[in-house]
Amino acid sequence: MSVTIYEKVGSRPVSLSASSRTISLEFIAMYSYDEVEVQAALISGTPLTFDGLVRQSTGSKHVGAGVWECTVEYDLSATSLDGSTNDPADPTDPADNSDPADPDNSLFSVESAFEIVPLSGHITTGYSTRYMWAGLTPSGDQGDTIASGEESTVGSDTNKAVLVGDSPTLVGDKIVFEDRPKEFTVTAVSGMTVTVDSPLGAVGRKLGSWGMFAAATGKGTAPNYEQGIGVTRDRVEGVDLPAPSPDYTYTHQVVRVTWGYYRKLESLRSKTNSATWRGWKPGEVLYLGTSGSWQTGGFWKLSHRFAMRRNRYAVRVSPSITIPFVGGWEYLWCTYRDKEISNSIFQVPSNAYVEQIFRRGTFSDIGIGV
Repeated sequence: MSVTIYEKVGSRPVSLSASSRTISLEFIAMYSYDEVEVQAALISGTPLTFDGLVRQSTGSKHVGAGVWECTVEYDLSATSLDGSTNDPADPTDPADNSDPADPDNSLFSVESAFEIVPLSGHITTGYSTRYMWAGLTPSGDQGDTIASGEESTVGSDTNKAVLVGDSPTLVGDKIVFEDRPKEFTVTAVSGMTVTVDSPLGAVGRKLGSWGMFAAATGKGTAPNYEQGIGVTRDRVEGVDLPAPSPDYTYTHQVVRVTWGYYRKLESLRSKTNSATWRGWKPGEVLYLGTSGSWQTGGFWKLSHRFAMRRNRYAVRVSPSITIPFVGGWEYLWCTYRDKEISNSIFQVPSNAYVEQIFRRGTFSDIGIGV
């Protein structure tokens, strides 16, 4: 039987001084009489770095019957037990081996503090137009969402989806999937399996929730305003960038901050997650920035702020317009036309646009996991 290690209840005592910081992890190792085998299991079974410190040594003592009491020591040294050296651009690397000639590696002064805040202001164009959705002609028709469910998976080939939920309906209907932000046309239906007009991804891939709605008739073509927002006959209205309060704040400690790390954080402010982050789908989390200050215990205290807003699917704008997908922090706006209702003229949506007003970023660069 291979060596098994368990962390002890009293593990992780911390020692702090003006110039050092150490942590000891304590373990029980079982099922071996070989000290070399136990040491190898400790090195392979514990992280290279822990809470900003570097693994330096391991110790073991046989207490009988193949059971060992073990320790793994972490401190501020630049070189780890296996001889590797931390990347000085890594914000969790405690080693004071910065190079003043390299701006990315130079240390942030412990006599300072910093605050990275979200972008603000009024914009008249977005970064990209995800959808330009034409309304129907006055004689056109489009029904409500007619089927939906919480689960779907790519079936036996890349153009098939196996659905869980309501029974799918007619060939020619439209369908959207949580992990595929575009509209597909149903070309065949067999029980709870639908075939669509273009590939969905690898066989077995999870597609998430889904919604199906009747195909539109009498649909026109939306004018292309080249990423303009709120375009009218004589001007571009634009939109104020939202400044939400944080929904989630993550506070942690690191023993040093480099200017390279600071620039990473600054470049991420007012960006959304490009990949799933802590269970939130791409585009649902907005990074609002960071505050950092040096603490008397000899470490930096960093607080990262985030706002969350869920993506939406099959968004009904009007009886003539259904948008397949609107990202959590994307901006939906409409143009309008006159329509006579009960002998009066009213403005009704004629075209709908979904604009990306925040760029996406790599949240793993924040250094607090994914």
